[in-house]
Amino acid sequence: MKKYFTFIVVFMIVLILLCSCSPQTANTKALLYSKGLDLIQKVDMMAESDEYVSLVNPTTEASDIIKEIGDSNYSDPKSVYQVTLSKESVAFIFMDEQKFNELPEELKKELEKRSINSISTRINALQGSTSILATSFLVFRG
Repeated sequence: MKKYFTFIVVFMIVLILLCSCSPQTANTKALLYSKGLDLIQKVDMMAESDEYVSLVNPTTEASDIIKEIGDSNYSDPKSVYQVTLSKESVAFIFMDEQKFNELPEELKKELEKRSINSISTRINALQGSTSILATSFLVFRG
């Protein structure tokens, strides 16, 4: 159960990462929190819908994981995290820093976005291929 909670938390982190490029004010933090809760609600709605799951998912194993995610209660988050990665961290985590620094600026920005977007998949990959399959059906891009 805890490993599926990680999936939901990772979505919130990715959303916050994508929005944390702007200066942080109290209003920005409240907006990020609100958007995170909205995202969790939508993912939970997908996971709870038997009709949705039966339309997008061909396997029983993935259905079991999705059902467990849908059965969890995300209405009262225990904590919300904001993670900020420096450009150096992105380069270090995902590739050779020297090669990264040699890229044109436009490609650096694209690679940074792709790297940040892949964080949830990388974390879910630690749980195995069935977890990646199940959570891939619950991705919400809004």
